[in-house]
Amino acid sequence: MEELIVALTLGLVQGLLEWLPVSSSGHVLLLSSALGIREAYELSMSLHLGTACAAAILFKREFLNAARQALSLGRRGGRELRVLLVSTLLTAVLGLPVYLLVRGVEEASFRWLMLLVAASLFLTAAIPRSKGGVKAVSTREAVALGLAQGAAALPGLSRSGITLAVLLALGVEPEEAVRWSVIAGVPVAAGAALLSLTEVWSNFYVVALGNLAAFLSGLISARVLLEISKRFDLSRFAALAGLLALLSAALS
Repeated sequence: MEELIVALTLGLVQGLLEWLPVSSSGHVLLLSSALGIREAYELSMSLHLGTACAAAILFKREFLNAARQALSLGRRGGRELRVLLVSTLLTAVLGLPVYLLVRGVEEASFRWLMLLVAASLFLTAAIPRSKGGVKAVSTREAVALGLAQGAAALPGLSRSGITLAVLLALGVEPEEAVRWSVIAGVPVAAGAALLSLTEVWSNFYVVALGNLAAFLSGLISARVLLEISKRFDLSRFAALAGLLALLSAALS
């Protein structure tokens, strides 16, 4: 029963926070360490498999378009495939060394991680947005998106927060920025999870149940963020979350 509660708790935290501009991995890492789970960093990364599957289902049309484009490379078009390939390649080039550097971390300073979360959130809120409104993400935005995702491999940095900040700064409209922040995170999250699974077989029960919980809560989280992007100013939302992260760091 205790393992069931741990698994469901970690999965819910991962899924609910994955697409919001806060660090899901940082929170899961801290919670795992507090619960005495070994390979806490690897476990936090392995739970990305559930949220990756949730996002793949939510944006199945875009991934099906990319698959069709991959099977017809000789034809014109292929924006979805191009953006995914460019962003994923650059993320791997920058993010893999960071992942290998910090994968052995089992304990982390709550205050340090919360300060990193707050910094990325304030970055999202403070970076000025370009005028004009980009309605479709192109290769230029894909390059910036990939580099931002790679940097977010560091625990405590919000992948969603950083990618949203970069896309908004490049003038991408909020709803489109949220959409591509989620879509581009799918291959990266799935890859990180698969790399981590070999390290957490001893916690297989926790990982399996945690990913199921992450999948279900991740569907809800992604839909909520899309609605927020339509109805509210993302900069104000990120600033409020940043203040909460600073308060958590001050009270730790």
